[in-house]
Amino acid sequence: MTISPMAFELPNLDGDPIRGDVRSAGDDPVGAGGAGGAGGAGGAAIVVCHGFKGFKDWGFFPYVSEQLAEQTGYPVISFNFSGSGIGPDMEHFSELGKFEKNTFSKELDDLGVVLKAAAKGQLPKLESLERFGLLGHSRGGGITILKAREDKRVRALVTWSAISHVQRWSEAQKAEWRTSGKLEILNARTGQMMPLGVGLLVDTEANAQRLNIQNAASRLAIPYLIIHGTDDESVAI
Repeated sequence: MTISPMAFELPNLDGDPIRGDVRSAGDDPVGAGGAGGAGGAGGAAIVVCHGFKGFKDWGFFPYVSEQLAEQTGYPVISFNFSGSGIGPDMEHFSELGKFEKNTFSKELDDLGVVLKAAAKGQLPKLESLERFGLLGHSRGGGITILKAREDKRVRALVTWSAISHVQRWSEAQKAEWRTSGKLEILNARTGQMMPLGVGLLVDTEANAQRLNIQNAASRLAIPYLIIHGTDDESVAI
């Protein structure tokens, strides 16, 4: 079965676009009163969150989203964080200005906007939803842990190679970052130098409590599946 993605666009809290897709195996709208998928899963959906320098159409994400929709019967929502850097063509990092201004808190808020729109029936083929399962990869895994802790509508969580903390830079890097106002990261796939604004660093310090991933994970009271490779070179297990 091939499940065609249905595109949507939402404004984030600053008015910037969050672009995403909904994949649903059924023909009928899924909502709070619907029959839904696996075992009568009406009123629920799975939301997939990409990681740092990732996006919804990169690598395995389209396949994973399609397979989850087909095999579970739940609709699957995937989206690009507004500061992902990916432009309207959904393929190229043409919005590096937004990437530079992105923060962890903005990503948490973006995910909240998507959940709110889904809950209100504002996404394609979805009526009002009451429950969500989150799947996050790498940095997106950290975001889903934090959101699962602060949003009671999240009833299940899966993370793949999730980060465990948001402070990921040496003191020397942070000092250079504050001096220059940005830190440039090479995108090995595209060859682009991708700027991180100092606002990202400020966010990790000003919102340390909200962004404490380990604290959030320790307080979860929902099913949580952790998947992480022991030889992961990007995010240590």
